[in-house]
Amino acid sequence: MLLDGIPHAIAYSIDQIPPEDPNRSFLTCPLSGSLMKNPVIASDGVTYDYGAIIRLYLKEKHPQSPTQQGAVLADVCTLRPNWEARKRLMRMVNQLN
Repeated sequence: MLLDGIPHAIAYSIDQIPPEDPNRSFLTCPLSGSLMKNPVIASDGVTYDYGAIIRLYLKEKHPQSPTQQGAVLADVCTLRPNWEARKRLMRMVNQLN
């Protein structure tokens, strides 16, 4: 389920969410600066977009947390879906339609 993310058609709708929407800050990936399409929680307790955090793991052998200074992120296997963020994304997309 972790790799499933949001279906492509819905992911396109996510890009249509207005910049002034108050949920955007909660749903913006701190790594990519984009709205998350597949939000996961890393070992530092922060939610990232799956694609962005995987790119960080591929780039660095022992990646440091981008938000928790000095903290080293645990193995990629510790990533888990952020169901609350996914629900918010789905609600926002449904409001657009």
